Amino acid sequence: DMTRACWLAFGSEGRGEQTIATDQDNGLVFASDDPARDRPAWLAFARDVNEALDACGYPLCKGNVMASNPDCWMERFERWIDQGAPEDLLNASIYFDFRPLAGDASLAAPMREMVTRHAARNARFMKQMADNALRSQAPHTASISVPLALLFALLGGLILNLMPCVLPVLSFKV
Repeated sequence: DMTRACWLAFGSEGRGEQTIATDQDNGLVFASDDPARDRPAWLAFARDVNEALDACGYPLCKGNVMASNPDCWMERFERWIDQGAPEDLLNASIYFDFRPLAGDASLAAPMREMVTRHAARNARFMKQMADNALRSQAPHTASISVPLALLFALLGGLILNLMPCVLPVLSFKV
């Protein structure tokens, strides 16, 4: 019953940067009067979803940043902020960027507050994250000539204009 849970996307998926070529970075938060009793059922549900997504072409996360991971990511996040090793910064950055995807989105609000509050209290961590961001450069776009870019734009527009004509025919044949 997803009215008592919220499926979360983390990292680039949480930022909405990747939709097709990505592995799974997700989590699940649930409301319960008895979390110890209900947790195994939610973990089994998460495992089923993770495996179904894998079967659909979204590979399992090699770092195990998935809802089916029994570790509590909020506890790990606090540890990463407190320790601040380079690997901790990478891990923390994945979890900073989360967004609700399905279920009761209000369940994610206390998590967002905890993450923000805990990070803001640690000046060393904030400086390390800022330094890390300043060291990272935005990916460069392919260096192509303006005429070639215009040609690609023209072809893209042509394809988009033809699609309404082609798609009904394809769907009629199917």
